[in-house]
Amino acid sequence: MNIETNSTSFLSDKIVAMVWENRKRMGIIVGIAFICSVVVSFILPNKYRATTVLFAAYGNNPGHALLSGMPDEKDYLTFGEGKACEQLAQVLNSETVMRIMMKKYDLMKHYKIAPDEPGKYALLRYYYSESFNFDLTEYESIKIDVYDKSPEDAAEFANGVVKVTDSVYSSIVKQRAVAAFNLVKEEYDSANRVLNVLEDSMNFYRKMGLLNYLVQVKELTRGYSDAIVKGSPTNVQQMKDEIKPFEQYGKGFDYLYNQLLDHYKWMQQLKESYIETKTNAEKTLPPFYTVEKAIVPDKKVYPVRWLVVVGGTFAGFFIGLFLMLLLKRLSPSK
Repeated sequence: MNIETNSTSFLSDKIVAMVWENRKRMGIIVGIAFICSVVVSFILPNKYRATTVLFAAYGNNPGHALLSGMPDEKDYLTFGEGKACEQLAQVLNSETVMRIMMKKYDLMKHYKIAPDEPGKYALLRYYYSESFNFDLTEYESIKIDVYDKSPEDAAEFANGVVKVTDSVYSSIVKQRAVAAFNLVKEEYDSANRVLNVLEDSMNFYRKMGLLNYLVQVKELTRGYSDAIVKGSPTNVQQMKDEIKPFEQYGKGFDYLYNQLLDHYKWMQQLKESYIETKTNAEKTLPPFYTVEKAIVPDKKVYPVRWLVVVGGTFAGFFIGLFLMLLLKRLSPSK
């Protein structure tokens, strides 16, 4: 342990001695590095940061949330859902949003990318990813930071990407909602046509006096029994005539009646789905809440000139030290 400590101390002493021995050269190198760092710190373009914060909304099914009457684990006012935030972040980072932002704000011109430049979209993606940062926070929100040389453009781009994302997200949801509604509507219209056919068929039996098979047969059987007990041939014949349609058409009526009952239940389910999907196709809930809208920043965030100067000066010192060590190693030993 002592040997290692002594070796380290000896090496440090040698480096210090070498720096002192070459102090004039090191001073020149460090001075040049300092001057260059100062120049670079003033050449680097200023960048401003505009920030906006979003909370993703839970679900995007207003029809189910507001009309179904079914209890849900979370209501439609819930926000900050982890999975919803991740989905929203995917939309924010999508190529679709970037392309719309490119057309809306002419980003090719803004980032000085020539229209005929090879790989212009890859270059745009690089500038875009450098300027637009989307981060999930510990509070399950999404923080959007936009950096630009113009404070007005930084704020406009930050609020603009929120609007574009809202439009893209809502368009995705709307597309599925309309497709679902068209599917349910087709089934609902088909069920209505079947219902009309069943009702038309039932009208035949209604004209024959068949309204409720079980109740009517029960009453007619009782009347027929009473007529026999009373010994009235006229009443007995009358009851036979009334029972005859039930004997002739009762089976068909009972089958059709049960079909209608089942179809009414099915129609009720379809009607609920129809109303729910129609609502979703016509109305959408906002996919997120804007907690903090971007404002025009009044202070630049880049470059931090003193940090550039200090970093550049230290870099110059270490480069000079490396060169001294290299020259010493390459020089022939005396």
